[in-house]
Amino acid sequence: MKNTTPKKMFLFLSVLLLLAAPAYASGPHEEEEEHHEDKEHEEEHKEGEHEEGTIHLSEDQLATAELGIRRAEAGTITPSLNVFGLIRPNQEKLVHIVPRFSGVVLDVKKRLGEKIEEGDALAVMESNESLRAYTLRAPSSGQIVQWNVAPGQYAGTSDTLMVIADLGSVWLDLQIHTHDADLIREGQAVTFEGRVDDKPVTSEIGYVSPIAAQDTQSLLARAVIPNVEGHLNPGLYVTAKVSLQPVEASIVIARSAVQYEGPDPVIYVPAGAGEFEERRITLGQADDTHVELLDGLAPGEPYVADNAFILKAEAGKNAASHSH
Repeated sequence: MKNTTPKKMFLFLSVLLLLAAPAYASGPHEEEEEHHEDKEHEEEHKEGEHEEGTIHLSEDQLATAELGIRRAEAGTITPSLNVFGLIRPNQEKLVHIVPRFSGVVLDVKKRLGEKIEEGDALAVMESNESLRAYTLRAPSSGQIVQWNVAPGQYAGTSDTLMVIADLGSVWLDLQIHTHDADLIREGQAVTFEGRVDDKPVTSEIGYVSPIAAQDTQSLLARAVIPNVEGHLNPGLYVTAKVSLQPVEASIVIARSAVQYEGPDPVIYVPAGAGEFEERRITLGQADDTHVELLDGLAPGEPYVADNAFILKAEAGKNAASHSH
């Protein structure tokens, strides 16, 4: 019997070498490709890498961004309080029309809502005393806002037949909550949006009631509003802004500079050529255009005041790229 063990061992080794040959042949090439890819990835990472909290803009980006740079400085903040208000007829410009003599209404010349001139005939009545007819005339110009008269009606000298309102000015009655009462003073400016062209209407508080209303637990503050063109209709509700006592602040910045990272306010400060540092700040009181800065910026230090939202967007892109 022949010994086949050496022959079988030879065949086994030959097959093993054939199977291993492609792996050995391609190994150096694949390692070279993997090394090249790793190097490219590393270079890309270095190109996009910036110090955390710093935003870099290219020259083209800077040219189109038009970032307005200002310096922190002292200034005055005029805070405001938003309150609800009701437009009412100016009660000092209301005329109540009553008969001179008791009697019967023979004719009515004017109707509710009509505009009238001084001397216009309003109604004709017959006096009970003389049984003679007489005419009630308008003592002033205005508009009829109440009308309680009809032909054949009996009216005494204490009965109001009509109410004429001069709507050339109206009252703006403001509802002031008791916890804000100490902030409100006569002479403070009041502003609200008008009905025409969204033009702001401005006046000032002329009266503050010392007595609170029981039902609303609020105080009344009143402003007289010019209404020559008649665009302010009594009965309309408005949201008004009362300018409060001005505050002197050691550092004031433009309100447009403030952006937010979640709940935290931030600004952007120049940190080199095309670079800007994101800095967390602490805010104080504010008005429409400026805000008091309590912490985060030194007097005279530059900051981005205009188009800061562009830097906020770039910061978001950087954060997204670092997370991948």
